[in-house]
Order: sequence, then C-alpha cells, then structure tokens
Amino acid sequence: MAKRRPTHPKHTKQHAKRTNSANRRRGFEVSTRHTATTAPEVVTVKEPIPQTSSFVLFGVNLRLLRLYGAPLLVMVAIPGLLAQLGTVMAGTDSLTTTDPTEVTGLIVRLVAAVWSLLGLAPSYYYVLRVLGGNPAGIMESYRYGLRYTWSLLLVGLTIGLTVLAGLALFIVPGLIFLRRYFLAGYFAIDENLGVREAMVRSSQASRPARRAVWSMLFCLALVAGLMYAAANLIPVYGAAVASLLSIVYVFLPALRYQEITSDTRAGAKALRATPDR
Repeated sequence: MAKRRPTHPKHTKQHAKRTNSANRRRGFEVSTRHTATTAPEVVTVKEPIPQTSSFVLFGVNLRLLRLYGAPLLVMVAIPGLLAQLGTVMAGTDSLTTTDPTEVTGLIVRLVAAVWSLLGLAPSYYYVLRVLGGNPAGIMESYRYGLRYTWSLLLVGLTIGLTVLAGLALFIVPGLIFLRRYFLAGYFAIDENLGVREAMVRSSQASRPARRAVWSMLFCLALVAGLMYAAANLIPVYGAAVASLLSIVYVFLPALRYQEITSDTRAGAKALRATPDR
C-alpha cells in the first residue's frame, strides 16, 4: 500500500491561524479564502499605508494655522485668556468673598468656562471644514457646530474616564485606551455618530496605524511641553501667552485623522449636513 504523503505544515489550519495572528499584531490587514473541505489555502497580507511623519504634519498644521487660524482665536484662545484674567482677579479666596475685584474675577472665570464649552464643538467643525477644502466662518461654525456639543462632551467624558481607569491599572492600559479613542471626537462630528459608535470607529481606524497615532501623541506632548515651559519663563504674562499658544497644534490631530481614514476630504459628511448658504 502506498504511503500517504504527509501534509506540509504550511498547509495546516494551525499554521494559518498563527500566521494571521502574527500579521495582525504587526498592523497588517489579513484576509483568507476558504474552501468547503480544506483549511485556508490563500493568505493575503496587505501592507499598511505609509504614514506621514508627525513632525511633517506639524509643519502643515502651522501653515494652516497661519491661513485659517483667526476664527480659532475666538473659539479657543480668547476664552483661555479670559480664564487666566479671572484667575488673577479672583485670587485664591473662597466663593464667599465680597471684594468687588474678586467677585468680578469669579464672574469672568464663569463666562470663560461657558465660552470655552460652547466653542469646543464649533472648533472641531471648523477644523474639519478647513481640511474639507471649504472653510466656514465663525458664525456658521457656531451655528452648525453647536449641534454636536453634547455628543462631543459625552465622547470626551467617556474617553477621559476610560483612560483614567486604564491608568489606574498599571498605566499601560490607559495609554493604549488613549491611542484607541483619541480621534473619536472627529468621528462623532464627521460621521454624526453616537458615543459608542465613534469610539468603535476610532479604535478600528487607528489599529492599523497605531504607530502613526503614537507618534502624533508624542509630538503633541513634546510641543505642548516645550511651549508651556517657555511660556512659564515669561514673568507676569506667561499664563496669557500659554493661552494664546493653545491653538498652535489644533490642526495636527485632524490631519492625522484625515490621513488614517484615507479620506482626501475630511469633513465631507459635515459639509453634506450643512445647508447651502
């Protein structure tokens, strides 16, 4: 009787599973074709799309800021300046103070907090419109961006609690959660998604581009750290300078979002949701 030829290990189901798992860990997209009677016979590995350096994107971010940064002063920077002014005026006394200057400072801080809250979603909307090639004005950004405020706040709160819980578990899980969900706000606005759907989309999109997202987070931390350290060297006005510089990197996360979603017109869905002017 003829001997049965042994099956080559590369043709076994176990080897295919190990190969696919290893490729997924490297960030590759893996697809398999099955037949009715055999194990996966073809394994196709798609190389991840090369991502632009975060420092190159930061240069693009600065050019966009020079061209389109004025509305962001109103939405982001000026509320920060008001908050700093209110802090200086209010001092460190409690809320029961009767000093007119300190009371005024508390009112200014409250106005700044409300202004910052109302400017959050419009700033996201405005940035997406800029990257979509159709920049909006300040009033238009507020008009159509405010509808996403609660969604964006819930996304931010959920991400914050998730990251804090992860940081409590030996720090590393919190950093992983931050990488997964950092871009969820852009998905919530660009695709008009709820909290869970936006977080899932962010996790799915950033998984094959995890290195690009990590490099973006490192670039953000480095630039912010250097910027605030330099601002603190300025006597008296250092905090005000830091508030103005808070918009320096505002386009960087959106540029990375645009790239990893392979969409040359980030903000397209936000544009479609906006009525013709």
